[in-house]
Amino acid sequence: MFIPGQIIALFTFPGVIVHEWSHATMCRWREIPVHEICYFRFGDPSGYVSHDPPTDFWDTFLISFAPLLLGPAVAFLPGVICFFIYITDGTRIGGIYLGLLYVMLLWFVGSVLFHTFPSSDDAKIVWNACTKEVSRKKHPLPLVAFPLAAAVYLISEFRPYSFIAILVVFGFFGVI
Repeated sequence: MFIPGQIIALFTFPGVIVHEWSHATMCRWREIPVHEICYFRFGDPSGYVSHDPPTDFWDTFLISFAPLLLGPAVAFLPGVICFFIYITDGTRIGGIYLGLLYVMLLWFVGSVLFHTFPSSDDAKIVWNACTKEVSRKKHPLPLVAFPLAAAVYLISEFRPYSFIAILVVFGFFGVI
């Protein structure tokens, strides 16, 4: 069973938004001019950030892998709240029903974490930058980044299948 990426993006749109926000934020932190940001759209890709090309390998690496660095930070507090509701079986606190809040937080955290892995395009950018930097023999970071870029590329290529796995796990625990 294959679920098209656009349908996945629709159901996990908070993750797409955080993913693109991560790229744009890292560009700003690294002082790389950003020209255009599309946080979400129906199409391929679901979002994008247009910016000047980085001149430094470190900038390329940080901008491309920003979702992997910033996504978990964005999901942390909602995840803690979700965990607190779960362990206290807090369906009601002070007369307020928390079941819907729990499901919404779980959906938000899941969609953000689902999109924390950089896209295959991001991995290709890092791969190409590694190749260029290794030929220059400037510093060892590209040697470490090669296997990371390859792993991220493979994971991003099989992302639709991981979405199905997430649905199965959530369904098993009765969340959906």
